[in-house]
Amino acid sequence: MLAYRLFFVFALFAFSTTALAERDLSAESYVDAIGKKYITALTNPASSYAKRSDKFDEALRNHFNMNRMGKLALGRYWRQLDESKREEYISAFNNFIKASYTIRFSEYPTASYQIVASKVLKGDDVLVATMIKSEKLNNPVRIDWRLSKKSGEFKVTDVIIEGVSMIVSQRSEFSSIIQKNGGNISALIDLLKEKAQTVNG
Repeated sequence: MLAYRLFFVFALFAFSTTALAERDLSAESYVDAIGKKYITALTNPASSYAKRSDKFDEALRNHFNMNRMGKLALGRYWRQLDESKREEYISAFNNFIKASYTIRFSEYPTASYQIVASKVLKGDDVLVATMIKSEKLNNPVRIDWRLSKKSGEFKVTDVIIEGVSMIVSQRSEFSSIIQKNGGNISALIDLLKEKAQTVNG
């Protein structure tokens, strides 16, 4: 426990002091507003899956740039799709993320969060660091939110959980699936649809 606390203090110090002058309070306020509106609803153990799924869908539509996230997750294979196939993939990607993370949030009942720092990145992106606490977690979980401006407003473009980027992780998984299917991207799309349908029943 002591080692974990020392590591967290060091990591937080390194994060904040290297970019103290670049801290973006508007980005922190944006993430704070998302947290206040959705965290309790998404981690309420008394709430049904359907209600939590609807709430998460609302969060994705209003605060996440899912088109960009889906494109980044597909990587180089995005260029191989025509417009119709891109729309089909993005729809499958959205439903897959919604189903997967609605379940994941249920693993952290009555969660609370704390914003600990922010850092301005290249290209005007901002990384906002938060700590998530829950009665089922022995230690807080660090989640970083990468924000980009779209039409003058912030949108989430990646979520990094304990140092693991959702986009990078999904890109690796998606690439592996496509390669195992002889480069057939439709196989990935069908699998995403299947996984989402399995979770949704």
